[in-house]
Amino acid sequence: MSFVKEMIGHSMDLWEGYVSHPFLQELTSGALPQEKLKRYIVQDSLYLREYARIFAVGLLKAPSMQDMAHLSSLISGTVQGEYLTRDRYLREFGVKDWEAESLLPENQAYLDYMMGEAQRGELPEIFAAVLPCMLSYCYIGRELMRRYPEQVAASPYADLIQDYGSDSYYELCRSDAAYADTLYGPLSLERKAHLKEIFRTASDYEMKFWDMSYREEM
Repeated sequence: MSFVKEMIGHSMDLWEGYVSHPFLQELTSGALPQEKLKRYIVQDSLYLREYARIFAVGLLKAPSMQDMAHLSSLISGTVQGEYLTRDRYLREFGVKDWEAESLLPENQAYLDYMMGEAQRGELPEIFAAVLPCMLSYCYIGRELMRRYPEQVAASPYADLIQDYGSDSYYELCRSDAAYADTLYGPLSLERKAHLKEIFRTASDYEMKFWDMSYREEM
């Protein structure tokens, strides 16, 4: 079995919780208050900026040109791809200087955790820390579209869900998971057990990010 699939299985109880989270349920139905969506969009834009820097740490540690090429594509995809949908919402909300906004504590803690693992570890640790974000968004998008197709289609926020539920994003995630599996193949059982815990901790931070986005107070 793919080790990435093993890590996902180790955290699937958390991933199932994402799909039923009130933020995502209300995003699907269109009932999500605009202020909560605005908070999410601003914080997630800040998150993506720092997320790209974590891949940049991996780039410095990459042992081969092939590894460097893969990490470079992830940086480009994060900065030039994922940000585009958020940019539309930022403009719609009238947020012109979002980079001057402060990271909320939950967001900062999550980014600090991933950066810490990136600085301490090598590529296997880096990917164990960053994959939960990437892959869980694919899972969320596809599950919401599968379970609630009519609601998603009618939601004013459909583009956010459909971006991550799309076949193109699925193929991107599958490619990144396959690359990560090439890193994990030769590792010891002890190191793999540690990687599973990194993956689960990052998955738990993902849940805290949804909680942060949904809470009433800023």
